[in-house]
Amino acid sequence: MTRKLSHPTATRSGSGWARAFRSLGRTGLASLAVVAGALLLGTPAAHADVTAKDVQLMLKVVGFLTPPVSGTVAVAIVFDAANGDSKKEAETLKGFLDAAQGGPIVPVARLYSQSDLGSLDARVVIVTVGLPPAELDAVAATAQARKMLTMSTDPTCAKGGKCVLSVRTSPKVEILFNSAVAQGAGIEFQPTFRMMMTGV
Repeated sequence: MTRKLSHPTATRSGSGWARAFRSLGRTGLASLAVVAGALLLGTPAAHADVTAKDVQLMLKVVGFLTPPVSGTVAVAIVFDAANGDSKKEAETLKGFLDAAQGGPIVPVARLYSQSDLGSLDARVVIVTVGLPPAELDAVAATAQARKMLTMSTDPTCAKGGKCVLSVRTSPKVEILFNSAVAQGAGIEFQPTFRMMMTGV
């Protein structure tokens, strides 16, 4: 007589995996789902590195100012000397801007740390990531008082009322516009360009 063999984990109530899942209950399964999602998605993405395309878009934005701007344009890049990411982005921005010669906008870029804000003098101010809140407030106030266009690749700069624009090209082209900050600094754009922006 042939004896029927069964899998060690197979029982009337199902496999060992099935019993394990049932023992978790709804709360346990929900927790497991959260962990699985974290493993699949990973930790939240850090701020993306600035690219040459970001800088090209920034220069195109300057070209849509009214009254029109062309030729040599002073660009201030504000960074936090104590923040490695901020300093790295500032140096990268300056490198791309220095290489951007030959278009209708010819940028002349200069780096400004927090200790240089008193001498901040430019038509355009690019705010790097990682500035402390007090320093960011000082940059915003100075730029507004001196009628400077402020931009950043960080979306929170425009959303938080510290920049006129936040501009980035990855993962998609995005131009966020804070009309209140623009109005306070006397910044205006051509109507055709305003249609390309997203208000915040």
